[in-house]
Amino acid sequence: MTIRHPRLPALLVLAGAALAASMALADSKPFYNHNQAVEGANNMAFTTRDSGSAAMSPPTVTGLDPQSGEAGVMVRIQGSNLSGVTKVIFNDSLEATFNVVSDNEIKCTVPAGARPGPIKLATPDVAVETPVPFTVAYE
Repeated sequence: MTIRHPRLPALLVLAGAALAASMALADSKPFYNHNQAVEGANNMAFTTRDSGSAAMSPPTVTGLDPQSGEAGVMVRIQGSNLSGVTKVIFNDSLEATFNVVSDNEIKCTVPAGARPGPIKLATPDVAVETPVPFTVAYE
């Protein structure tokens, strides 16, 4: 037994057209990229900024100053792409209080209970460790 609806063929045609249109939109590239110049009306160039999820470059650490100290000491971490850092971690679990001074510098305080080892800098996308371990001095 077959049941036919009088509007079914028209609905199938509309559904097919909607599916084709959504697939075409999904395959198309956006008209702008991060900080890309786009030609506007009257040949006036303007810049747009994509607020999408483009990943930032990972942080790179080039130095620690000082390279040793006791809990409570302020440590200066130098490098690049540091402005996206959201956590500074000692011993894989001790979060330090820190301040991002610039894209090239972070100042953090060695937390109580820290042990010798690399310092981990975490962003929402990646975590990196300092190439030189921090040596914890005990009182």
